[in-house]
Amino acid sequence: MDYIANAVGLLGVILCLFAYGFARKGKMSAYGCSFLVLNTCASAMIIFSLCYSFNLAAFILEIAWLMVSVSSLLKISVKKS
Repeated sequence: MDYIANAVGLLGVILCLFAYGFARKGKMSAYGCSFLVLNTCASAMIIFSLCYSFNLAAFILEIAWLMVSVSSLLKISVKKS
């Protein structure tokens, strides 16, 4: 299971870097749903991997990112309805 947890965590890191890189290059809005969904998925995947190889500082950081991303997605969804 450690291999799967590591693979999921690495994929989460790749998603996070992909979203950040595209936002910096102006190919994706940092305020849009695509960016927020990628960050939400990335944080969840990294948190999953941290459950198998725990690091408190990384866990707190990822929980914070997850909360920010989810709250931003909820804000967008409320505005659209």
